[in-house]
Amino acid sequence: AAPGLIDAVLQSAQAGTYDVPFLHLNSRRFMMGSSVCLTDLYQRIFQVSNAPSVFGSYCCSQFVVRRDRLESRSLTFYERIAQHLNGELPLVCSQDTSHDARPGIAVSALFEHMWHVVLGEDPVLPVRCVDGRLPLFARIDTAGTTQLPDQLILANGFWGSQL
Repeated sequence: AAPGLIDAVLQSAQAGTYDVPFLHLNSRRFMMGSSVCLTDLYQRIFQVSNAPSVFGSYCCSQFVVRRDRLESRSLTFYERIAQHLNGELPLVCSQDTSHDARPGIAVSALFEHMWHVVLGEDPVLPVRCVDGRLPLFARIDTAGTTQLPDQLILANGFWGSQL
């Protein structure tokens, strides 16, 4: 997870100032894309015949979700997710246990690319540092992976080592 982000979220929530529907806590971002496996899972979870052409989000399954987002989906929807995660429902793609024998790891890895959609976000989640919906503390990149230029680095590059 991004260093200090969960602490800042908890402090903001305790102060009553946190009002973000969904926030990924990891600092690593997946490359945007899709696959036959991800498309199949999306179609089965949402029970639709189409799927977004691309997904983009942060790695892994650490996030903070506002209660109304969780409650916006039916119990049946979450039960369907649990059945897929437990391997009780079929998918087009199957797990190669010679690569990783942990039960359900392949399906779990697919969900990492779409939890944000399951919980109400668009298929391509904006990069935190440019997401104007987020409070400033959530937009600051403490891991050094921001896509925005650092103003001090730019100023130092322009002015030399005088700063």
